[in-house]
Amino acid sequence: MRKVGIVTQFHNSINYGGVLQAYALCCAIKEKGIYAEQIRFMHCNNELPAERKSFLKRLVKVCNPVVLTNYVSEKIYARLDAGIQSRLQERRRAFLEFCEANVPQSSKVFAADDIVEAGEDYDVFVTGSDQVWNPRWYQGAYFLDFVPKQKRKISYAASLGVVSLTEEQQDLFRNMLVDFHDISVREEDAVALLQPVTEKEIKCVLDPTMLLSAEQWDMVCDKKQVNEPYLLCYFLGKNKELRKKAKQYASAHCLKIVTIPHADGSFTEGDNGFGDIPIWDASPAQFLSLIKYADCVFTNSFHAAVFSGIYKRQFFVFHRYKVDKMVSRIYTLMRYFGSQDHFCNTEEKCTMEYLNNAPLLSYDQPTELFLERKKESYDFLMRNLTQ
Repeated sequence: MRKVGIVTQFHNSINYGGVLQAYALCCAIKEKGIYAEQIRFMHCNNELPAERKSFLKRLVKVCNPVVLTNYVSEKIYARLDAGIQSRLQERRRAFLEFCEANVPQSSKVFAADDIVEAGEDYDVFVTGSDQVWNPRWYQGAYFLDFVPKQKRKISYAASLGVVSLTEEQQDLFRNMLVDFHDISVREEDAVALLQPVTEKEIKCVLDPTMLLSAEQWDMVCDKKQVNEPYLLCYFLGKNKELRKKAKQYASAHCLKIVTIPHADGSFTEGDNGFGDIPIWDASPAQFLSLIKYADCVFTNSFHAAVFSGIYKRQFFVFHRYKVDKMVSRIYTLMRYFGSQDHFCNTEEKCTMEYLNNAPLLSYDQPTELFLERKKESYDFLMRNLTQ
């Protein structure tokens, strides 16, 4: 049996979408009779990006101590608050248990200086999905630079996480993509960014989580966690206005607010005191359950939106930042589910009048766009993994 090695941001991750896409890609490949596992790679980036260094230097020079203290207060608080750290450790343990039980993975954890050893362990190598190609945290392993020349290497649903590339970054991609046998990305705008730097055709494919059906996800979905009607709020970042709207919506629809506090793994001020039922130690399996049984979901997370669509929930997706680099992938995702009206990307769509009166999502049948893209995604994988 052929053996496929996958490199993505999986090892020690407490990112729900990241871990579940790692599980999904292994599962989707296994269904076709091919063994695949995550190559556990220890992502290390001790070097701050140049723009971050420059910003911090300016900050220290021009800011008074009060302003500087406000800037770093959340980071400091996260380090000092033992209670929060203890609860986040519980979440880490829940992730570890889920991954050990469900995600095929290499027995060894590799680092940049020894991952070349993994080059002999697999027949085909895949990088992706998630932001493995974000130029702000470049790692050669995510470009499969350790793979022997004679072995096949591809990308599946790789994401860049940026909306433009500098000339230097274009040169980087031009050099790193030369010996890829096939290339696919997750966002349509990534196609436009990378096509000019390679003669190979760049394909756009589904995120791995969308390759599996609700019935397949039920294999790892936990039992119901909350026994009363609820609005699940899964927010990344500290947008207080968004949390205010969630409270108003929940009140208007007689729903409890269920949250996963500090969802990105670090202290977020907006989560202090927010929600009726905080679930601190939610495992990836419980995360799926919280979405599956929610009466409605409010989120600014791509993967929370994905699973809301898979489980046919009523949901609304909001901007994470004023200038949001997620817009392209969210809009494409909502087109797959035929739910563009529930992408709240304008001021009018963020009003309580709109949210309370938005038409219900029907989910009568998958959109043609989704079915077409799913077939193309599987065709891409099978063509590359069976050659």
